[in-house]
Amino acid sequence: MHTIDLTIILLFLGGISAYGIYNSRKNITTEDYFLAGKNTPWWVAMFSIVATETSVLTFVSVPGLAYRGDWFFLQLAMGYILGRVLVSIFLLPQYFKGNITSIYEILGSRFGKPVQKTASGIFLITRLFADGVRFLATAVVVQVVTGWPIWMAVLIIGVVTMVYTLSGGIRTVLWVDSFQFVLYLAGGAIVIFFILNSVEFSGWEPLLEAGKTRIFRFTTDNMFKDAWFFGSAFLGGILLSFASHGADYMMVQRVLTCGNLSSARKAMIGSGFFVFLQFAVFLMAGSLIWIYTGGVEMTKDRELSTFIVNHLPVGVRGILLAGVLSAAMSTLSSSINSLASSTIHDWMQKNISLKRSMTVSGVWAILLILLALFFDEGNTAVVVLGLKIASFTYGGLLSLFILSRSKKEFSIPVLIIGLLSSLGTVFFLQWLGVAWTWFIGIAVILNLLVVYGLHFAGLKKGIGMIAILLISGYVSYLSGQYQSGLAVLSKDDFVILKGKNVAVVVNQTSVDQNGDHLIKLAHENGVTIKAVFTPEHGFKGVAGAGEKVENGIEPLTGASIYSLYGETKKPTSEMLKGIDILVFDMQDIGVRYYTYVSTLTLAMEAAAESGIPFMVLDRVNPLGSDILGPILDVEFSSFVGMHPIPVRHGMTLGELAQMINGESWLSYGIMAELTVIPYDGTINKEV
Repeated sequence: MHTIDLTIILLFLGGISAYGIYNSRKNITTEDYFLAGKNTPWWVAMFSIVATETSVLTFVSVPGLAYRGDWFFLQLAMGYILGRVLVSIFLLPQYFKGNITSIYEILGSRFGKPVQKTASGIFLITRLFADGVRFLATAVVVQVVTGWPIWMAVLIIGVVTMVYTLSGGIRTVLWVDSFQFVLYLAGGAIVIFFILNSVEFSGWEPLLEAGKTRIFRFTTDNMFKDAWFFGSAFLGGILLSFASHGADYMMVQRVLTCGNLSSARKAMIGSGFFVFLQFAVFLMAGSLIWIYTGGVEMTKDRELSTFIVNHLPVGVRGILLAGVLSAAMSTLSSSINSLASSTIHDWMQKNISLKRSMTVSGVWAILLILLALFFDEGNTAVVVLGLKIASFTYGGLLSLFILSRSKKEFSIPVLIIGLLSSLGTVFFLQWLGVAWTWFIGIAVILNLLVVYGLHFAGLKKGIGMIAILLISGYVSYLSGQYQSGLAVLSKDDFVILKGKNVAVVVNQTSVDQNGDHLIKLAHENGVTIKAVFTPEHGFKGVAGAGEKVENGIEPLTGASIYSLYGETKKPTSEMLKGIDILVFDMQDIGVRYYTYVSTLTLAMEAAAESGIPFMVLDRVNPLGSDILGPILDVEFSSFVGMHPIPVRHGMTLGELAQMINGESWLSYGIMAELTVIPYDGTINKEV
């Protein structure tokens, strides 16, 4: 590194450290330290929001997105603006009603301390890991430009940021953020100016010819797996901004330092427009670098830093690196202060000393530094990884604040279960390959459904219903990977059942991949359904565990619905009178104690006793073919465990029916005239 560049960097680092120490004299109370006396100008808070959220990721990855692709990222930024409007309308008034420092105090007042601490804990973990990614991104850039090892870059940035943040508090953080925002935005503008005035700039035609100026993408093969499809990106931007700036204390803390709600709203909404401007500037920089270099292949997320090192003159390079450091420090300093504030106000006594507040800040600073030292770049673009980490938890947090506006009195266990279910769902969505821009929206919807469902249905019954829905949802996903026995039978137009009086053992899971029920499909193909048998939980699956199921009438065919979980658990000879074949089609869970296995056994037995053929339309075992758990001692056989098989038996119901027949497990050793229509596919081996 040239001496001039190094001098610029050292002056920058020394200057902001000195400013932080100078500002420490203004911190008298913890409110000064964490809320700057609540007299911050709205424009300072606005610039601090922008500097905090975009940070070095803007420098590192956004130009790279344009260099490697196009401008689709702006679709996300458009959503950011609307998301902040929603925060200003629905959440900020709530935060300014009470005398709070941490926004999670709102949840504590509304729902109780356990919910407050849970939300705060999620915030603390999210911020620690998300900002660990951002910190790593900074070190990567500094390494490329200076040649310093990553560990040295992390320590230099971390120590300097720690000095001015711990000594100056949030007031210093806000004003330094504002300066840093101007500095690194100017860095992007310098790159644009330099290239536009260089001899290597050949005009805009190469970009247009390569289709690299596209902003909108309105076509896609799968909108739920394409993060840059307009619907995914725009809606994802709205929800990400609504959640991050409404439920993430690090962002909200900035507007809480304003004197009133009006100023806070200006800062919040204005930040959306400046973020959009930033993204546009750095996307433009990335596109121009592509023209300047002729589109040569570069390491992902190092396009801008490589350009700074190889093409910018001495002095200008130093200013750009100072901009990179500014972007990094703005996020790190904000994270340190907000983590400390939430720790103190959500987990400790509020009236602790200023000295102890600084100590807590120091602990979080050290943790962030250590995390950055051990983080791995991975294979994902740093900007997407950083945002994705936040997307995992933001949906659950946002849901709690939405629920806090309801007049319903939700119990703490219900709220915690709803929160955990939304978090678990995001991991499931990740496994399915759903685009991260959908995580927050789906998590919020599921959280609200779970909480309201448990609230109205009761905790015990509601948990059972949720379990059924989750299993059904998973099986529905699997059904897209294979064809069930029902689908195979339907493909042949139910020829094997035509001209016969048919009885079926079914429930709400007896559907094909399109959601059409066996009874509907059979009826439309001219099959005569004479009787319907239904197991525990009933024909529609809404009865609670152990709840008696009543008889009824099937509306489409007019056939009687006989409960096999009421007065009898086995079809009687009277019920089977005039029946030519008994068809069984239900989705099992793959464990011994689920009563559907017992219903299968007794239905087979009834068919054998009446001399009626028995058919199983097979379905995948959602737990796969692995076998786990002890074998049942026949001495303890019951309706919730009838056969000497392991807890997790690894068989489909069709395979289990064949085993029941082959092992003579039916009463008196009788055997059913069994036919199994196998599912089409190898999914069970892959689960």
